[in-house]
Amino acid sequence: MKILILVISVIAGICTFTSIPEKFYTTLLIRNSCDRRYNDLADSMSNLLNSGAFSDFTIHVGGEKIRAHRAILAARSEFFSRMLLSGPDVNMNEIIVEEIPSKAVKAMLRFIYSGEIEMYAFKAPAELYVSAYIFKVPFLIKILHNILENSLNLDNAIELFILANKNGDVILEEKILEFMVKNVLYIEKRNDWMDFLKTHPVLANKVVLFLNKKYQ
Repeated sequence: MKILILVISVIAGICTFTSIPEKFYTTLLIRNSCDRRYNDLADSMSNLLNSGAFSDFTIHVGGEKIRAHRAILAARSEFFSRMLLSGPDVNMNEIIVEEIPSKAVKAMLRFIYSGEIEMYAFKAPAELYVSAYIFKVPFLIKILHNILENSLNLDNAIELFILANKNGDVILEEKILEFMVKNVLYIEKRNDWMDFLKTHPVLANKVVLFLNKKYQ
């Protein structure tokens, strides 16, 4: 039996939601009520995940064992597709995930199986974003882009910028840069900006260069 140990560093406590943007709430309601066939399929897939029936793969996270299905993981996640369909890890049947909250992994798996977004996505979007980005779940990443953009404010802009850069997410990084440039007069007066200059000088320089380019 082969076990792949995956160690992932996470920037914790970056972003929380106190309220849910109405347009996302409406989207969730429509998606879960407009098509009975979709609901039936989503329910069946959720039940398959929850029961672990016919499972052939195990995800270890946060002291828990989550039973899953190789075919579904490979079909919905580019990470699992590469790991399970080719290369040296093709016979892996277990993976150990460290430093990602189990809630984030579970929420990601629910989306992989049923296409449903849990409320967790709005309460801790940054955590779910890290999980989705590491495991390469494209459509979930797009959804979380929108959620993170709607949560973007002066208090979390710098932390989200660091997070986007850490994950190599050029699209999200540029959108945060746009926000920072628009609010530069407020951001440069903040204590976290001064700390950012000291701890991440290369990234801070990226902001300055983007600002100069914008107003040339």
